[in-house]
Parts: sequence; C-alpha cells; structure tokens
Amino acid sequence: MRLSRNGNSAGGGRRAVARSAGVLATVVVGAVGAWWTWSDDGAAPKLHAEGGLTDDSDGDGLSDGLELALGTRADRADSDLDGFADAEELARGSSPNAATSIPGADETALSMDAYRERDKVHLVTAIYLPDGNPHGKALNFVTIKSGAIAPVPSSVLRGGGPIRSVATRDSGGRVFILDPIVPVRSVTARGGMALAATIADTNGYLAADAANLSVVDGEIFQQIILGYSSLQPEPVASVGLGIGGVYRPIGTGNPNSAYVLGQICAQSTIVIGVVGALVTQEVVQADCVPGWDAHCSPGCSATVGSTIKTIDPAALIGG
Repeated sequence: MRLSRNGNSAGGGRRAVARSAGVLATVVVGAVGAWWTWSDDGAAPKLHAEGGLTDDSDGDGLSDGLELALGTRADRADSDLDGFADAEELARGSSPNAATSIPGADETALSMDAYRERDKVHLVTAIYLPDGNPHGKALNFVTIKSGAIAPVPSSVLRGGGPIRSVATRDSGGRVFILDPIVPVRSVTARGGMALAATIADTNGYLAADAANLSVVDGEIFQQIILGYSSLQPEPVASVGLGIGGVYRPIGTGNPNSAYVLGQICAQSTIVIGVVGALVTQEVVQADCVPGWDAHCSPGCSATVGSTIKTIDPAALIGG
C-alpha cells in the first residue's frame, strides 16, 4: 500500500496517507547503499548500479517480467493510452491498465511491486519525484524479523538491475526505479515475507509502500489491498465477497496445471494484533473469484484460519 503525504488516497483505494516526522535526510541512493550510485551528466539525471540490464522491450523503465505480472503491455510504454507511461502510473498509484485511472496530486510518491524471475524475487520500487531531483532524499528499507520491524542492510538486496530514471508526462518530474531482489528460497522457507520502503527529506516522511508476500502451494503471491488493483481496474465489490485483499501471482518457474486461470485468490481477514507497523491478520474467508487477469491456487480456500503478518506503511512512518 503506497502512501502519500497529502491525505488523499491515490489509485482508487489501494493507497493511504502518511504524516511527516523528523528524519536525517541523505542522498536517496546513499541511504540504500554504495552499490547504487548517483551521477549527473548535465542532461537528464541517471542512476547506475551493479548488475546487468533486465529486459525492457518498450523502454518504459519496467522490466518485461514485471509487466507480465502486472498484466501491462511490454511492447507499449503507455499500456492504456491515457498519456501517462506505465512506470509513472505505477509510482503514483493509478492503474496502468485503465485509461479512466490517472495520477492524482502532483506529489512525491512510491510504489512497490514484486515479480519472480527464476530463483530471484524482484521487489521493484518506483519513486516519483515532482522536481526530478533525488538529492537530499533518504530511502530506507525494512522487513519483519523475529516478530518485529527491522532495517534491511543494502547487501541483502544486491543483485538486481541498474536503477533507471524515466521522464514523466510533466517534463520536470522523474520516476526512479530500483530493483532490489531476494532469493526465492528465502521467501518460500519463511512462508512469505514483507519488505517496505520509505522516502523522506529534512521536513519528514514523503511516501512509503510495502510489498507483502505470501506462499500458497509453494507459489509466491503478493497481497494487494483492495479496492484497487493494476490487474483489474473495476471496483473490488464486483467480485461478490467481503474482501480484505487478493493474492496476485508474481510468476513461477514451474507452471501448475491445477491453477485456476482467469481467477484470483480473494480473502477476508480480521486484524488480531498490531505492534507498531506490524499487523497480524487471520484469514476468515478465502476463495477463487473470476474476472481477473491472473490465476488462483487450488489451495486458496485452505488458507482460512491461517495468520499472516504484514507491514502497514502508514504506521511505519507515523500515519
């Protein structure tokens, strides 16, 4: 759930608000680690990182693997032809699959979305800066460790593609796309994981988001808080359940014929514990529901009674 500071939800409900708090700001990439470095050649700013380029057929800054997971077009930078490139819509919380969904307030924004590529999970972090300038901004990642929120060392997230800087519809803005990764085995061994990112300046927190991952039948899914999903721009109520979220498949190296195509695992949950930004929920209803460009695990309904731990970005940064 990506958060912005102005108090208005973006993207039709998936996003919420965050309040400011005092921090010590640094250069955006410096807070993440020396392996991401900043340079400015006097033209459009660019960011560089270790690792090879990930395929990006349409040059919109999003890898083809992520576009496949999102259901966007890898051959067209603006999938829904609404004038906003997919990367900008992703960062700013609108749907790149619906021309009727466009970015709202022109403010700093951040979004996290996951996809799997062989033995790696990419936790793509897209940051929108209205002035296009990352200097003086601090970006940090946290996860859940031993039942508490803990910072993530930059070395843990190494190995993804280089950071990309993408122009936006407003010539003054830029979207910066980072590609932190974790091994698939680390996610599956724990039965899931959560990674959250915050960005701040000297005046306080600007935006945050979290990628909450779960494992069902051995496959990794990203929990999407409703009612907005880049997979289906229609109101969530149309699926007919009192839903707390859906599990979007992030890709698998071993397609399973038992998966139900054209459906998604939808869940109703109740909160049974909150400790700071750590939220524990119990699944009280779960089923595969139709009408989605996704697939559903036959083990979806068996998740009833299970508990999931997620990071609430709003609470993480004082919202």
